[in-house]
Amino acid sequence: MNREHVNNMPQVRTALEVLDHHVQTLGEGLVDEVVSDYAPDAMILTSDGAVKGRDAIRRFFANSVVNVLPPSSTLIMHHKWVEGELAFIIWTAESPFYSFSFGTDTFIIRDGLIQEQTFAGVMVKKESK
Repeated sequence: MNREHVNNMPQVRTALEVLDHHVQTLGEGLVDEVVSDYAPDAMILTSDGAVKGRDAIRRFFANSVVNVLPPSSTLIMHHKWVEGELAFIIWTAESPFYSFSFGTDTFIIRDGLIQEQTFAGVMVKKESK
């Protein structure tokens, strides 16, 4: 959820809390939890184009956790910076399907939700055995 309650007052998650939840739940393959981090009109920009809105984002991550970086993957977070509403990560990963020698995401996180995200990476598809 994007809000917690303290003294019956809703508390908006910080950008760091949202980012940490996003990375953790994505690594666990929990698509609905991942999507809950996004605003209804959020957008992800990739080298393949824009993914707009929660329904498209749900399809994007549902494919990702099955065919790109399933929960059995190994991801190493090399750098994580959060300044105000802006978050930036650099990572590498290995999955049964791809090797990522470099991955980077930038997030704009406002009101406890990811509003916009960019992704770029160097990924090599592994040969089927």
